[in-house]
Amino acid sequence: MAKLPPEMISRTYRPDVLVVGAGCAGIAASVAAAEMGASVLVVESSGFAGGFITAVMGPGLDGMFDTVTGEVVLGGIAQDIMEDVQGVSRARQREGRFRHGGDLTAESGADSHKVVDETSLEPVDLDLEHFKVYADARLEQAGAEVLYHSRAAGLHSSDEVIESVIVANKSGLSEVRPTFIVDCSGDADIAAWAGNPYDSDPERAQPMTLHFRMGNVSIGPDLVAHCSDVLRDAHAAGMIPPYGGPYMLKLGEGDVLINATRLRADRTDAEDWSRAEVESRKQAWTMFKLFKERVPECVDAYYISSGPETGARETRRIRGEYQLTVDDVRSQRRFDDAIVLGAWYLDRHRAESAGFHEHPQTRPYDIPFRTLIPLKSKNLLVAGRCHSATQEALASSRVTGTAMGMGEAAGVAAAIAVASNISAAKNIPAADVRAELRRRGAILH
Repeated sequence: MAKLPPEMISRTYRPDVLVVGAGCAGIAASVAAAEMGASVLVVESSGFAGGFITAVMGPGLDGMFDTVTGEVVLGGIAQDIMEDVQGVSRARQREGRFRHGGDLTAESGADSHKVVDETSLEPVDLDLEHFKVYADARLEQAGAEVLYHSRAAGLHSSDEVIESVIVANKSGLSEVRPTFIVDCSGDADIAAWAGNPYDSDPERAQPMTLHFRMGNVSIGPDLVAHCSDVLRDAHAAGMIPPYGGPYMLKLGEGDVLINATRLRADRTDAEDWSRAEVESRKQAWTMFKLFKERVPECVDAYYISSGPETGARETRRIRGEYQLTVDDVRSQRRFDDAIVLGAWYLDRHRAESAGFHEHPQTRPYDIPFRTLIPLKSKNLLVAGRCHSATQEALASSRVTGTAMGMGEAAGVAAAIAVASNISAAKNIPAADVRAELRRRGAILH
């Protein structure tokens, strides 16, 4: 976009590093860069940090554990969260066999409707409100400046360098003139607006989902099966569109989080995203009424809330210096520039199917630093589900814990670039990034 006239600019910021988005990737990027001495400004459209965890109500750091052994595979800031928010000591983490706490549904196949019996694994829960407060405190302690209720709205780029980003909020339009930028928007907004190549296939992308909570549910061994039967029959009768699971998570006594709504929509299109919000609320409310009317365990249930927004699993994926493939994931390929271990299932939801889907297991695999480096803009890195990966590989690498590991690496890299006067992301030594990540407690091969 063209530069705005000075009279339209309410304020100018000149941070070393601008982080766009304060989800899991953005929190980690901001904290890491600030702790390394860079001045950091982070802009976030919500009134709180946390992204998928808090804005979509997804209470877990997926990808924290090897899904086969239960061993922790993420270190650094993710380990801090396990200790400070989830209450799991570092000593216990080192010993550990873990699972995501309270999960009422198995992870794959014909037994997906049965209650999991994982008595050899220790459950780990994540309190959403505690996480919001923790994220605020961690950003403040690191020295990062945060602008909530603020959204990147455009940019000016010259000679493959992003010179300024326009931020819109209640103060009007502000201009941010950073040295380096980390795009943690989830949708590669900055990368796309700056003309960097990316892939996006809304017709094949994974569906969006609105999580919702029910209270006063009588949680028993047949709850998921009963809810599954009701949704299957309602779908066959044309009462509801294709749905997922239902995947259900126990948050407390009688308090259940449901992941079941599904719709195909493009979050990067404002009109389509608005349609998705309306339709997903309708789906969630219809499902609640069906459960209350037809599921014995839900006759006295009430609707607590839905997530603040409908969550996207996949939108834009940059084309980076390297593209992670599903063969890399399945073969546990090792990379010299690896900056985080991925460990989540190949968890590809499909908009056109109903019920549970397979979750092929993976073992820990490397995600290279090059997947965070766009092909055009020199002073830009990305982190999170918009990194450079094929659709199939993204089914694993897109999740919250893995995004946090990518974000920490991007923040470290940006701080190194600023301190060393490195003008292009592709010239940042991956060995230096890996060394600093190890110093910060990252788990790398």
